Order: sequence, then structure tokens, then C-alpha cells
Amino acid sequence: MASIETYQTKAGRRYMVRYRKPDRRQAAKKGFTTKRDAQLFAATVEVDKSQGTYIDPTAGRTTITELGQDWLDGLVHTKPQTKLVYDGAFRNQITPQFGDMAVAAVTTPMIRTWVARLTKQYKPPTVRRAFRVLSSILDLAVDSRMIVANPARAVRGLPRVGRRKNAYLTYEQVETAAANAGTYRLPIYLAAYCGLRWGEIAALNKDDIDPTGHIRIRHTLTQRGHLSTPKNGQERTVGTPKFLRPLLAEVALSSSGRLFPDMQMPRSGWGWFRAMKDASGLSAELTFHDLRSSAASFAVASGADVKVVQNMLGHASAAMTLDTYADLWPTRVDEVAARIDAARGKALA
Repeated sequence: MASIETYQTKAGRRYMVRYRKPDRRQAAKKGFTTKRDAQLFAATVEVDKSQGTYIDPTAGRTTITELGQDWLDGLVHTKPQTKLVYDGAFRNQITPQFGDMAVAAVTTPMIRTWVARLTKQYKPPTVRRAFRVLSSILDLAVDSRMIVANPARAVRGLPRVGRRKNAYLTYEQVETAAANAGTYRLPIYLAAYCGLRWGEIAALNKDDIDPTGHIRIRHTLTQRGHLSTPKNGQERTVGTPKFLRPLLAEVALSSSGRLFPDMQMPRSGWGWFRAMKDASGLSAELTFHDLRSSAASFAVASGADVKVVQNMLGHASAAMTLDTYADLWPTRVDEVAARIDAARGKALA
């Protein structure tokens, strides 16, 4: 049981509580101005110990920088590219504000003020990513029994991320783009007709192309030029239109490894991409990813169901495909109603 002692200071009598932690080590808490406050603290300690909710007051002295590094080091199953993004958020947005601060000193109002300041400086995705990393670090503090609760959980009003409207090309526009893309003609086709991401195209190896025209997506090229597993960590196989197979076979035959060794990570402002758009009469807002969206539109228009489109695009789930390209699937409300009417009539005839 805890015990209470008195001691004298220049400011007068003070009370100290001596108690044992759950690990049986002795601890003391000084500075209580009244015996009642000391008794309340002692009682709280005993209740927390009995309920398994005791938090060592000294544990919260760990700084956000120290705990944040532990959190990053613990991301052993996270893709290197994703971990690099999280590290950037930690270094650039979190550390300047909270780095030297003790975990227990971080409060909800502090986080709200920080989010408001970031919102004025950065785009919504950056703000939300930084907040997510900070909240995860504070979750680790809770799990490590450094603090009772995560103060970020009470923060509301994060900036919303507006979804850019999907852009789709016609077959004619794709052919014009490919004709004006120079050495990037085949990547244009692979994105627009097979739904491949730029990093997946850049990582293609001659061994990824089989005689039937199937393409195995086993890797992606990161922004730092390293090969990594595909997005969502899942390999997949996609088919190719018949006209594209001889072009792929020719490139694979002349390659000793990667099919496109000179490809770098994409930017909509690339000289070649901008020149291609100008020469093709395409919108200046068009991105390389819009070619992939066009592949989705071609597939849906040809009658492919959502699971086929999901596999082609490498989405984690069919729900994600529907959320991203819901505008490609008609509601078909009248068709459903007509079928129900016909079935009812047949059943009651």
C-alpha cells in the first residue's frame, strides 16, 4: 500500500506519496499541497494497479523524436517507398513542432493548432499524412504504457482531399498520342490498353513477357530507382491486345534485362510528355495516369466485369475499383426494374 509523508519547503509543508509500481520497484511523487490531494493520488495508483491501467509518470518523458524513430524502425513489413514517405512526414512536418517535446506533454489543442498551421502551408494529402503518422506514434505511446490515451483521437476537421475527376481518352486519341510519343510509344500502349502503372512498365523484364502475350507484373520501380513489389504487394498477370504482342516480343528479344532501362519516374511536366500532348491536341491537364484510367474505360465498355478490371489495374479490392471508376458503370436501374417486372409476370402467369 502507498504511504504519505510530510516534508518542509520554503513555501511551507508539502506531502509526498511513496508507492510501489506493478514491477514492485519503489517510486515517489512529491509536491502535494494538501494531504487530501496526496491521498487521492495514492488511491488512484492502487486502483490503476489493480485494474492493470497504471501508467508510470516517468515513461511519458520519452520525446516524440525518440518514439517516432522507434515507430519507423518497427515498420518492418512496410514497403520501402511507403516508409520513405512516412519518414519524410516525420522529419519535415512533425519533428519541427513536436520533436523535442515529451510524449506526455502533447495535448489535443497543440495538435489542432499544428494541423491548422500545416493546412496553410501544405496540400490536404500532406497534412493528412503527417497527422496520420503523428497519431500512429501516439498510439505506440499508449500501447507502450507511456500515456493513458492518444490526444490526436479527439482532433476533428482535417482538410478534405478533393478527388480529381477521371479523364478518359478515345481509341483515336490514344493512337495519336502513341504516334507522337517517340520512343515512349510502347509505354503509352501498355498504360492505355493494359492498365499498367508507370513504375510497373519501367520495371518490366524480358522474362515477364510470355509467348502468349501475357505480362507478369512482379515489380515496380520506385522514385529512387529501386525495384520493389507492386502496389499492395500483390503480383498479377494481365493480357495484351493481339496487335501489341509483336511489339512486346520485339522489345523483349532485343533486351538483356529490363525492357525500358532508361525510364524514370513520371512527371506531367516532362518535356516529352508535354510535347506529346501539344502535338496530339490533348489537354494540358492530362497525366500519364489518365492513360491507365482510359484502359479501365475501354475494359468496361467491352463488357468486362469489375473483378476483371480490378485484376488488370492491380487494385486491392473490387470495391476500390468501383469507388475509383464508379462513373464507368451505368446504374441500369430501368434494366433491373424491367427484369423484375418480367420475372413477376412469368411467375404469376
